Amino acid sequence: MSEKMHGGGSEEMAAWTREKLDKAVEEMMRLGIVTDVLVEARPAWTLPNKIVIGQVRDASDPTTFKWVISGEVPTDYLDSAVASTPREAARHFAMKWHLDAARCQDPSVQKTLGLDPNQSSDHIGRRLTEKAEALFALVDDENLWRD
Repeated sequence: MSEKMHGGGSEEMAAWTREKLDKAVEEMMRLGIVTDVLVEARPAWTLPNKIVIGQVRDASDPTTFKWVISGEVPTDYLDSAVASTPREAARHFAMKWHLDAARCQDPSVQKTLGLDPNQSSDHIGRRLTEKAEALFALVDDENLWRD
């Protein structure tokens, strides 16, 4: 899959993309999502200085990967089986965030997530919903996904 960047491929943009992917990989390693010492992370689609969708794979298993999203959105990951393209992955991230936002309203889920039930989880839910809706809008923009 070739990398698709919108707005040019400057060195500054490449550095921003690499920084976001590196941070996403660090988080995935911390969570045990990727476990190899050697990890390949490559961008698959980028909205300059806003969002990068990439593929991350353990060196020991070159046949599977995780989709990762990072930037001005929550850093998140999905199994490669749920999407075959970055656009499909973006759609899945948006759906996932909508579901997560709804779950944040459930007191039992709040406890599981370690959220303080005395603090309003409305803020978390609203932010996730906003990010999901913005990502859905990007997914629907044909101009951003043309080869």
